[in-house]
Amino acid sequence: MRIRCFIVFLYLPFFTKEIEKLKSELESAKKKCYDTETEMKIKIEELNETISTLQEKIVKEESDKLEAITSYGKEKKARSAAEKVVNENLAKIEKVQDEK
Repeated sequence: MRIRCFIVFLYLPFFTKEIEKLKSELESAKKKCYDTETEMKIKIEELNETISTLQEKIVKEESDKLEAITSYGKEKKARSAAEKVVNENLAKIEKVQDEK
């Protein structure tokens, strides 16, 4: 029994140092995890902001395209109406010239 106590007594400083070392490593790992988690939260927020910006750009681009399509349709109708008037006037001119 005395030998065991003596052995424990001899190794006690080693075990104490080892325990402190492990505690220090554990604290270091916890800090690293916390730092990594913080960095991830920042990156997630940045990505969410980027996504939001891109969605706004997409909505604006779709709106611009719809406006362009609508404008093109109106322009096409106006051009068609103008061509119809020109053709009618040309027909009237030809009719008048034929009557002379």
